[in-house]
Amino acid sequence: MCASIRQAREELIRSERISTIGRLATSIVHDLRNPLAAIYGGAEMLMDPGLSEQQTQRLARNVYRASRHMQELLQDLLEIGRGRSRERRWCDLRALVSRVAESLAPTAEAQSVRVLLDVPEGLEVMIDEHRIGRVLANLVGNALEAMPDGGKVTVTARAEQNSILVDVQDTGPGISRRSSTGCFNPL
Repeated sequence: MCASIRQAREELIRSERISTIGRLATSIVHDLRNPLAAIYGGAEMLMDPGLSEQQTQRLARNVYRASRHMQELLQDLLEIGRGRSRERRWCDLRALVSRVAESLAPTAEAQSVRVLLDVPEGLEVMIDEHRIGRVLANLVGNALEAMPDGGKVTVTARAEQNSILVDVQDTGPGISRRSSTGCFNPL
């Protein structure tokens, strides 16, 4: 009987480990999809011979940023595997949201989706910029996936007491409004 209990326990632990690895793999794939889509979309648009020099430069910057972002994601994964995490620092939220929107601009343009930002200037928050940037990129990327034939994504932010409320809304069928809202505590 003891051997049977021990074997069942070991099987349960093995199943939990496999489940954890599966969830981690799903999360990694999800995080890598958005910058990969930006690289793919940008590279596809760069093949258009009718692009102006300004358009070409903008697309090249976006492809570079997306590939750098993928490198940062992989580095984060290594750091997490080693038990380390990044420091929280003061961040200009408007600048962060703008960078995220710009990195996804080729995908948005290819799908005829307008990305509107309503984030006040001077809104500073103490965060791990890379991780919150990933969260925002995932929310906006999910909205883009929900609207392959066009639409609008709106990112707003406002201070409320000791928190900053960030809201990502889209005109696609997506998830409920409540599920697409995040709150950061700047203190």
